[in-house]
Amino acid sequence: MANENTYFWLIITLAFVMTVLSGTISSRRRRLPTLRPIPGYEAMPRAVDESIESDRRLHLSPGSAAVGQTSTITAIAATSIIYALTERQSFLNRSPLVTLTDPVTMAMTNDLLRKAYMARENLTAYRSRVVSWFPQGQNSVAFGAGAAIRAKSMDTSSHIMVGEFGPELAFIGEASMRFRQNFVAASTTLEGQAIAYVQSDAPLIGEEIFIGSAYLEPQSATFAGGVVALDALRWALIIAIIIAAIVNA
Repeated sequence: MANENTYFWLIITLAFVMTVLSGTISSRRRRLPTLRPIPGYEAMPRAVDESIESDRRLHLSPGSAAVGQTSTITAIAATSIIYALTERQSFLNRSPLVTLTDPVTMAMTNDLLRKAYMARENLTAYRSRVVSWFPQGQNSVAFGAGAAIRAKSMDTSSHIMVGEFGPELAFIGEASMRFRQNFVAASTTLEGQAIAYVQSDAPLIGEEIFIGSAYLEPQSATFAGGVVALDALRWALIIAIIIAAIVNA
């Protein structure tokens, strides 16, 4: 048990050190590292641009990810994506639709939307009512059905669902296919990720949910450094597993 704790903190320390070093080196060179392409993050800006050109709303959602609960990290990652995409179109007089199930996350999301519009000095366009709450809980069928209906009534062009979802994600995916809308999805639960992989145009896989800021806010050397560190640790772990398998063979 002691060895497991030692290895855990060693990995955390290495991740922190590599993130800081990567960000520092990138800042000094004034050139950000080249990140591996991720189709999901390439599709998101295109979805925003399409909504601008078509004069329709985006539908964004963190699902049941909740601040202050076991899904806090997921909620923070999901809302950072919501902020980045909202800021990209915050010069408009139209806010994106955001659907969720947690009231605390709802308050945080409203604050992030307000900041996104303040960044473009367009606070008069901010509308808190575009953040819609649905009955709380994981795998909430009411959320899936209600969010799909709400998105249809507000004439959305794309659905970007990144957070914690279960089988209810299929309601959104089915609606996007029926109305020929863009659908980008990812979930930290196995059921939701399976649906996202099948129905989404460009799903995010695994830990890709947590690196959105590096792709959607590319001017940040720290965020980019974190992605480089994560990729390096992944390869280090793969090599360590292979070596351990060879040694124990």
